[in-house]
Amino acid sequence: MFDIYVNELFNIAIYNLGYLPCEDKSIEIEAYKLIASLKKAISLFTYDGRIVIVIYLHDRLESLSIESFYQS
Repeated sequence: MFDIYVNELFNIAIYNLGYLPCEDKSIEIEAYKLIASLKKAISLFTYDGRIVIVIYLHDRLESLSIESFYQS
């Protein structure tokens, strides 16, 4: 969905990887989709772009995927 809504440069992105309160807990983002979104965000950053990622440790795979992406 990132490609649909974001088409211009920006300098900050905020990812909240938790569940919405009182919503369906079976809806989760898949790690490969998250990494694709992060790559797209980075490609549209201005010179001093930043990403804030809030991770709730209910999903260790999600956390490990982000850590691996960050280290590469």
